[in-house]
Order: sequence, then structure tokens, then C-alpha cells
Amino acid sequence: MIGGRKRDMVISGGVNIYPGALDDLVRSVPGIGEYRVIHDTQHSMAELSLEVESGVAQAMELERKLREA
Repeated sequence: MIGGRKRDMVISGGVNIYPGALDDLVRSVPGIGEYRVIHDTQHSMAELSLEVESGVAQAMELERKLREA
């Protein structure tokens, strides 16, 4: 589960991102190991990076689901 956050919502690129929903989406892909989300507040769009421990197929499935969300 995503932890260590100060708020229950992150704004990235003008989009509201809820950590609980992101956590559910990442965990919905079988084979995803550990992961972490990095919020870059120094970037003008406050970008998020997602690092996952997985194989190529799992990473592609996760990317597909993130684009659909």
C-alpha cells in the first residue's frame, strides 16, 4: 500500500490522482512485485513517476491500465 504521503490526493499535470485508486490499479496486475511512487514537486507539472518490480508483460499491462484510467 502507498504510504508516507501527507495528503489523500496528488495533483499531477492538472489531474487529481488518489493514492488509494492508484494502489488498487497497480495491485490489479498479476505479477507486479514491489513498487513506489515518486512525486516530483520541483517539476512545473508536479509529475509522478512509478517504479515497479515486474516483467515486461506486466509492465505493458500496467501501462495500458494507467492510460485507460
